[in-house]
Amino acid sequence: MKKILIATHNRSKLEYFRKLFGDFGLEFLSLEDLDISAQAPEEGNDEVENALGKARFYSRLSGMPALADDSGMYIDALGGEPGVMVRRWAGRFPDEVSDEDWLDYLMGRMKDVPEERRTGRFKVARAIVAPRGGEYVLECEREFKVALEPDRENHEKGWPMSKVYIEKRSNKPWSKMDWEERTDYERENLTKFKEIFDKI
Repeated sequence: MKKILIATHNRSKLEYFRKLFGDFGLEFLSLEDLDISAQAPEEGNDEVENALGKARFYSRLSGMPALADDSGMYIDALGGEPGVMVRRWAGRFPDEVSDEDWLDYLMGRMKDVPEERRTGRFKVARAIVAPRGGEYVLECEREFKVALEPDRENHEKGWPMSKVYIEKRSNKPWSKMDWEERTDYERENLTKFKEIFDKI
């Protein structure tokens, strides 16, 4: 069975990709599975550059095909902040900032923004790099609204935005969305992913 490295230390993200690509007949490993603790530098100017940088770094390190992703969050009322460095918020926070501190800062910045202006979008880039050559990038975008109040009971650890994320198209909060609804924006790229994995 062909093995693909999901270039992340985040177990939740690994399980997400395993489920998303569950019908592909591939084995997906994490950095933890390979005892890789090195952190790839994130020096790109956008999501594509960061995703490619991480995929190249971990493919070289592991000798395996590697998939890495990166995303930026652009909130209209904040002039496009936080941008590509979502968790660090353009250098405002360290890597280890807590979910609570990050969310408190977001809600503080949004406290005077009316509901109709609480719009934004995620830009997501997925890069796949093979050690014998071949680099591929797939992109997608997802529009959202920031809720007026956080859902303090339901959220995904490591993703504080899930407490206030409302899907713009369906007008549903993240906690009320099922798997199909959460991943519908991925569907158009699944065939492309399959073609790429078959090549590498």
